[in-house]
Formats: sequence, C-alpha cells, structure tokens
Amino acid sequence: MVTVAVCAFRRMDWIQRSLQSVLDQSFAEGFEVLVVDNGPGHMVSQALGQLDLYKRVRFVRSSPAGVARARNTALRCAQGDIVAFLDDDAIADPLWLHELVLPYRRDARVGCAGGRIVPAFVKEAPKWLREAYGVLAHEFAALDYGDSSMVLGAGMPLYGPNLSVRKDVALRLGGFNESMATPWYGFEMGEDVEFVKRCQDAGYHAVWVPSAVVRHVVTEEKMTRAFVVRRMAARAVSAATGKYGEKRMRQGCVLSAFLRVMVHYSIAQGLWVVGRGGRAIVHDRVWSWWWGVVVGKLVRHTGRDRLAAGG
Repeated sequence: MVTVAVCAFRRMDWIQRSLQSVLDQSFAEGFEVLVVDNGPGHMVSQALGQLDLYKRVRFVRSSPAGVARARNTALRCAQGDIVAFLDDDAIADPLWLHELVLPYRRDARVGCAGGRIVPAFVKEAPKWLREAYGVLAHEFAALDYGDSSMVLGAGMPLYGPNLSVRKDVALRLGGFNESMATPWYGFEMGEDVEFVKRCQDAGYHAVWVPSAVVRHVVTEEKMTRAFVVRRMAARAVSAATGKYGEKRMRQGCVLSAFLRVMVHYSIAQGLWVVGRGGRAIVHDRVWSWWWGVVVGKLVRHTGRDRLAAGG
C-alpha cells in the first residue's frame, strides 16, 4: 500500500488544490491520503476535516510546527509501506504517484525516490529575478536532472515537495532531522537533502523519476528580494548547524559562539545586498552558501573530535 502525505501549514488557499490533485491521481492501486496538520491552531484539519469532499482523507495533527516533525509524524501514522510526500502548495500531475512508486516495485534497494519540481509562478517574475533565475532556481525548489530515470550519485539531492521514501528504511534511519530548523528567519530547510544523503550512506538507492512531476507554487511574497535573501541566510544556517552544530550550539561551547557570530555575519552580509539587483543577489547566494558549507564542515569536524574525546 502507498500513503500520500501532505504536510499542511496554514495555506488554506492552496491546500485544497493540492489535495484535489492527489485525489485525481491515475493510480490503479488503492492508496491512503494523509494530511499532517502542522500549523498553529490546526486550522486545516478543523476547516477541511468535516467536509464530505475529503471523506477519504485522514487528518492527523503534529506540533510544534516544523516540516521535519510533520514528515516524521506522517512516517509513524502512515499505513503504506511507501510514503510519498507533497507540500501543501504543490500540485501533482495525474500520473505522479504511478510513476513515483515504480522504482520501489522494481528494486528492493531503493530507499527514496523523487521527481521533477517545476516552479509555478502565480504571475510574471520581476526583472531582477528573471536575470538571476539560473542561479536562484533551487531557492524555489526547482529540480530537474533530465529526462532519464537513474540512481542518483553523491551530491545530487531530492527535495521535499516531491519526495517519497520506503517507510521501514526511513524509520530505521531515524526519520528526518528535526534539529535543522532556522528559527531566526522562520524557515526549516535541508532536512530532505540530509535524509537523502543518510539514505545513500546506508547503502540504499536514491532514484530520480523525471516523469513524476510536481508544480510548486511561487506566490508574490516569494518573488521579493527580501524573501530570497532570507532563504539564502536560512540555507547557510542549516548547512552550518547540521547534525553536530545544533548540538554544540545548545551546549554553549566556544565553537558554538563562534558559529553564531559567523552565521549572523553571513545574514548581515546577505541583507546588505537587498535592493542592489539580480547580480548582487546571485553573488550573495553563492557567497552565503559556500560560507555555510565551510563553517558547517568545521563544526562537524571539530564536533566529531570533541565528541570522540568525550568533550
């Protein structure tokens, strides 16, 4: 059996379209539809749970807010052996689910699979964003590795808006990393990429399924320089904290204090370019990302040494 899990967070204007795209799937097998309501007040389950239109949808609640936590709730509650995740602002093509589960049926070594993500702008993007889009596309979760299905190598991530997992594998690996939140700017990022890497490191295949297509809505709010810079800053924070960084930050060690300074310096540098146009945004996106990677690697390396020494 397959479970489609839609992680919901207050987007009442889009989740009904997302759910309808799931209910309209051309899928020969029966499948479960699970909505994990992770928003404050659980308004999604309250508003939609009583509607006849969603009788076959099961609503569960998860708190506090956090997409990694919502995904882990879905893993624990899902009845299916394969869990396909869809964001509440993503629209799945009619054959999405059919195509996405095929690799699991063909190869028991497949631990996760994902497909093409096409950003769906609600209106024409501004000029600065069009100019910079080649570099900034994945800030909108765009993903495209071409038209051929393949087993992905290292450094080829899959993204949460179009990601599926083999449930027993995901649970065995500990699910999604809930420590990768970026509370300064309200984003939680990187838990999907980090999970795929752990899955590969454990010897399972991550598979690219180009025919499993999802359209990820880009609202007007997301077409602003401020939003893009916040995303870049959040990405740097997630990359820098990661598995060991967040733990060391909680423990208050000297390295953690250094990390906080460097992260906030990165954020400040990012905010400085707001209003300078597309090229400046591109420059800062590259700078912030690599800065986060460098600091993150330092934290992980030092963290491992200190943990091994009992520090």
